[in-house]
Amino acid sequence: MVLEYFVKSRIINNFKTGEVETKYFPKLLKKSPATVEALSRKIEIGSTLSRFEVQLALDEWSDIGMDALMQGQKVYLGNFGTLSLKLEAKAQDNPEDVCTKNITRVKCTFYPSKELTRRLQEIPLHKRSYMPKFQE
Repeated sequence: MVLEYFVKSRIINNFKTGEVETKYFPKLLKKSPATVEALSRKIEIGSTLSRFEVQLALDEWSDIGMDALMQGQKVYLGNFGTLSLKLEAKAQDNPEDVCTKNITRVKCTFYPSKELTRRLQEIPLHKRSYMPKFQE
């Protein structure tokens, strides 16, 4: 397993000095997404469950997980991490002024587990010598 990246440029305007610079940074090469169907096939191979049973379980888990989030619960995903909701709101000068209309967005946040964080640090990286077509 190797993560591939390429070099992308970005023009940076320094408004204090008036300088315009080109900076370069790594950007991950996009791959096709891991769909529920593709993951179900892999789980089917490694278990006694059929792909249909796996898809039903994942669909049910999705519904139950969303319900838990909607009730304000954190959703623990084992060694993968945790999902939780956060509120984004306009700050007020007085506690009495804080109300529902100040809330601008309810946001779902993912926090990777220590295990996932550790494994991410161990992934080998490979620099592509060219920028692939159709990358943002």
